[in-house]
Amino acid sequence: FSMILLLFAPLLLVSLASAKTKCVDGEDNKLSMHDLFDGKKDIVFEDFVMLTYDNLKRPSCAGKGKGRIVLPGYYKFMSGKIRVKRAQSIVGAAHLGFNLEKNSMFIGTVCKNGQSANAFVGDELCKVDLFSLASPSAFKQFQKEGTTDIMDLPGDWGDMKPMIRQDNPYIEGEWKVSVALNMAGSSFAGVKIGDGWIEVSTEDVAKKTEF
Repeated sequence: FSMILLLFAPLLLVSLASAKTKCVDGEDNKLSMHDLFDGKKDIVFEDFVMLTYDNLKRPSCAGKGKGRIVLPGYYKFMSGKIRVKRAQSIVGAAHLGFNLEKNSMFIGTVCKNGQSANAFVGDELCKVDLFSLASPSAFKQFQKEGTTDIMDLPGDWGDMKPMIRQDNPYIEGEWKVSVALNMAGSSFAGVKIGDGWIEVSTEDVAKKTEF
């Protein structure tokens, strides 16, 4: 009996290892998204969960129950609600202001409150015009008080969306990411991605599988 165990031990170890590393869609590739201002602003993001995928549309995980962002890759929303405490008309120079910090003593904080905190990064990479990403009609939901499930909103919130390739080698690693929605010199909403550091990979899985 002991000889049989010795013969099958390698197979058992392999099966246990593969079970540990299995990435289950909807369970292991989740990134929670939290309201950046703890519900104190006029628009609050609640119960947002994003699912992450590689560029073959397979679930991408950094560990049990923790998604990993892959560039190029895909993402989609699993859930989320938008609570409007006070109606907002999104007009004028509305923009997204990013906070980006890498878990690296050599790079550290790259963007802070929509402005560059790194000599090698321009402000234009830390602040994005809101209307360059979507038309004003996309923000009609902000004009009505109440709570709405994102899956009830017009559009394809539950569909996969691509994340573009990034050839910059410094992007690979662990990051803290948050973004604020700003207008008229102040923030009216914001969201923080993940719980602490999130893993970002620039591995092109499709290229590795080409023959």
